[in-house]
Amino acid sequence: MTHREMRELPVYVLTAAKGGPKFTRVNAPHRDVDRNGNPVTESSATDGSKGPFYRLPPADQLIPEFSVWQEGDSRDLLVLGPSEIHGRKRTIAELVSSLWLFTGRPVLDRTGLSGYFNYFLQFAVVECPTCPFTAPGPDARREPGAGPPPTQSLFSVLEQVGLELKPSREPVEVLVIDRVERPSEN
Repeated sequence: MTHREMRELPVYVLTAAKGGPKFTRVNAPHRDVDRNGNPVTESSATDGSKGPFYRLPPADQLIPEFSVWQEGDSRDLLVLGPSEIHGRKRTIAELVSSLWLFTGRPVLDRTGLSGYFNYFLQFAVVECPTCPFTAPGPDARREPGAGPPPTQSLFSVLEQVGLELKPSREPVEVLVIDRVERPSEN
């Protein structure tokens, strides 16, 4: 048996920084490359050639990117990894729902922003015992052409795009388990 109730818990609050978000131009689509870093076209990827294929950001990628989605930008991608969040044609609510994976706490949206956005955020892996993502091991493979791992914190990267993520204590609805029963032998 369960019930819901409000409890004051540690959370993070996402707000627009003073001066508002720093929007950039919409970045070009990703590039597909083979294991040697050579460009791969869609036709060569489907003609039976050997993989694996890797998706890299365009060479002129603005990192971090936070831009307003524009008609004609058909990319619709949401990627989460241990040190990146990127999405195309996504709402701030979708970004906020991803942030808890990296903070280990609920994140509340107080930005006041509406509409669709593109974002590509790379940051140092967050050391968080309650987060589902952990730091990759020293022997982890990196994609061809990938630079060194990011060193800036998630909080710094968000500040660069004009957003602030601050700790707070707020009332949050939680699910409380009142009683647990063993299943019957049917």
